[in-house]
Amino acid sequence: MKKTAAASNNSFDRIRNRKVVVGIPALNEERTIATVILKAKPHCDQIIVCDDGSSDMTAAISEALGATVIKHPYNKGYGAALDSIFSQARAAKADILVTLDGDNQHDPASIPALIAPIMDDSADIVIGSRFLGNNDIPNHRKVGIKIINDVTNSTGDHDTSDTQSGFRAYGRKAIESIRITEMGMSASTEILLKANSNKLRLKEVPVEIKYETRPSPTGSVKQGSSVLLNTLKLISIDRPLVFYGIPSMIFLGIGLVFGAWSAISYATNGVLPASLALIAIGSTLLGFLFFSLMMMIWVVVSVARDKFGN
Repeated sequence: MKKTAAASNNSFDRIRNRKVVVGIPALNEERTIATVILKAKPHCDQIIVCDDGSSDMTAAISEALGATVIKHPYNKGYGAALDSIFSQARAAKADILVTLDGDNQHDPASIPALIAPIMDDSADIVIGSRFLGNNDIPNHRKVGIKIINDVTNSTGDHDTSDTQSGFRAYGRKAIESIRITEMGMSASTEILLKANSNKLRLKEVPVEIKYETRPSPTGSVKQGSSVLLNTLKLISIDRPLVFYGIPSMIFLGIGLVFGAWSAISYATNGVLPASLALIAIGSTLLGFLFFSLMMMIWVVVSVARDKFGN
């Protein structure tokens, strides 16, 4: 029994030697924010709540419970709230930042497991994956998130099972190096792309999530479509040589094949097949268009990164 208690105290002391900050982006969460804050308090040194333009008592409740509250004058979006939390965490000299939602879907009791790989210096970012845990996830969410996962994972070295999870832990290197520019939900994808660019180590741990109110498939499809489109936009900026280069080569190849086919037909029959020629011309033009976009975006992004960093 004494050995177990000592081990427990050592583990607690190791955590207390690092400044752990919990960040909660919140919009009209007066019904649940107190529960989230009270559950998170035993696992951190400071709680930051970003009230993203709430019209209810979210900010007042958070302040009354001792949280540091950042108030947005209007609803700027999930990404903007995360950016404010990251900035405040940097100012507070946080060693570890844990982000979780204010609607009580995430269980703060999972924070020790979430930060363990950072404590052991085996990861810079840890994602709490709902797909590794035992969770009843709505089918339309499973399909939507899988599509976004496949698109996001195609660009980097990580095979992440839950790229859209908001329950994450960030070590000091990640806190300092990541700057969020996406204002909406696609900020989750942007962070992973920047983590890959900055060579940050990524791990996942299973977590449980509660869907107290089942989201409508229509609303989820709309949100998922927006996230997917923004993910493609981010990839086109982050990986222009791949995003535009591959279609460029494909269209130029098609143009070459149909151009040769048209030339052979003309040489053989003395008649230029209009349909083949149009396909050749159209494909070649599209190939050069994608090539031009690739070069322009690559140059602009390279100059921007040299000047401003990631």
